[in-house]
Amino acid sequence: MELRKVLKFIFTVENKYCYATKYKIIKILGIDIPVYKKTSFNGNRVFIIKNGIKTPIREKLTGLDIEFGDKSRNNTIIIEKPIHFIESKIICNGTNALINIASSQHNIKRLLIRCSSEKSNAFVNIDKNFFVNRAYIRCYDSNVNVKIGEDCMFSWGIQLLAGDGHPIKDKFSGEKINNAKFIEIGNHVWIAQDVKIMKNVRIADGCVIGAMSLVTKSFNEPNTVIAGNPAKIVKKGIEWARK
Repeated sequence: MELRKVLKFIFTVENKYCYATKYKIIKILGIDIPVYKKTSFNGNRVFIIKNGIKTPIREKLTGLDIEFGDKSRNNTIIIEKPIHFIESKIICNGTNALINIASSQHNIKRLLIRCSSEKSNAFVNIDKNFFVNRAYIRCYDSNVNVKIGEDCMFSWGIQLLAGDGHPIKDKFSGEKINNAKFIEIGNHVWIAQDVKIMKNVRIADGCVIGAMSLVTKSFNEPNTVIAGNPAKIVKKGIEWARK
């Protein structure tokens, strides 16, 4: 056993996977030497931005799994450092999705972003200093924009559902009538636990959404408390702080 460990230290070859390439690690006398082999991955790309410089990822980010489906094409994910993911995941099964996550001084914990299969052109943008304990963002439809502003704080059990999951059509024309276009969360918005936000909803800056609320329409007045099922304004002229 000891001889095996010594030989493994002296020389080993290990296959590795990353988002932009597949490569081998050759270990000689304890030194890792990566040997890269470029592959296409159907045009799916992942980048990091560090000190203003964008580069492709060659190794998995700590705390974040990224999964591209077999039929996914030309999806782009951009992550800005510094950032701290915990048990988070991004799944892209469609085409031409763009997902941007800006740097944050807070934990991004148990965030799941899913762009559904056969859907295209989804756009998800999370601005700076986002905090989340557990949230699910799903883009069901094509051409959906999901935007989260700066300094937002999400509790656990949050769902942003940009789409209904199944089409509803006009009986006579056959036209789909439940299209999703956007979900937009303003700057400095606090969303309490177990909130659901449905398609085509805007939330203004500085708002608080109370626990277990179901938000089905837009609220354009800033600095309000929104709560209930369905949600409504219950308090105006408020401010909130993390501490």
